Amino acid sequence: MSDKELEIFNLCERLAELLGDKEAIADLKRLYEKHPEMFKNVQDVADTINEVVSEPEIITNAKREGAILAAKKLEQNHKMGEVAIENDNGTNIVFHANKKRLSEFNKLEKASRLLVETPSAEAAPTWSNRCADNSNELSKCDKAPSTTATNIIPQENKNKIDFQAKLKEFSSKKSNAPVQIQTLTMGFKK
Repeated sequence: MSDKELEIFNLCERLAELLGDKEAIADLKRLYEKHPEMFKNVQDVADTINEVVSEPEIITNAKREGAILAAKKLEQNHKMGEVAIENDNGTNIVFHANKKRLSEFNKLEKASRLLVETPSAEAAPTWSNRCADNSNELSKCDKAPSTTATNIIPQENKNKIDFQAKLKEFSSKKSNAPVQIQTLTMGFKK
């Protein structure tokens, strides 16, 4: 047996699209040595990788930037298989493979749903939408909020307040009376 046991795996169509090549290479011995408690032997590592990359149930971003994580419920032992692949200068490399409890699959499935991109601001849920989903008291918005020219109040329509004059008035009253509290109100025209 050599130091490395390299094997090439055929990727499903979606993984091939995302990674740019229809095959990935894996150093099975290295992957086995990382997680000997999860696999019976090197062949078990190969079988797990092959089962996951040929028909993954979940495909999402891996923790490593630019890498893809594929997962699948395995038929054997009621576990899930997880494989992470990255494209390294045109070669797809499997750098992570393991088996986990099925409960981890459900967590991953839930988290991957949250990563769905929205095509536009109109389709993106607003904070009100998220709160309204959990409350009957809040109404839902149809669109994300936006500012239009009709919402902007022109400067000439606002009450103009001469702050310098108010400051002088306040200062003169303050110097005349030892302690005096004055409330200033400012109004705006609608």
